[in-house]
Amino acid sequence: MSFTKASIGAELSRSFALGEAFVGLHADWLENSSDNTLVTELLSDDEWTGRLGFGFSTQLESGIELDTSVELAGLGGDLQQASGGLRVAFSF
Repeated sequence: MSFTKASIGAELSRSFALGEAFVGLHADWLENSSDNTLVTELLSDDEWTGRLGFGFSTQLESGIELDTSVELAGLGGDLQQASGGLRVAFSF
């Protein structure tokens, strides 16, 4: 079994009065060869797919930092994925 993945893209961020926002766009290339044809065909997209991500980070009162993000992957392929993140940090 072999697995190869490459990605190229860009991310743009901008600061505002309330925090910082970002958006990113990437092109991902995947090549997966396996003896199990079912796994190869159902669980991965060979060749090129797109990935879009965006998020926001802010510093709240009382030393609380909040980071959020959402990513949509597999765009243009058969297997789309959505993921998100939330990070809360307390400083004292």
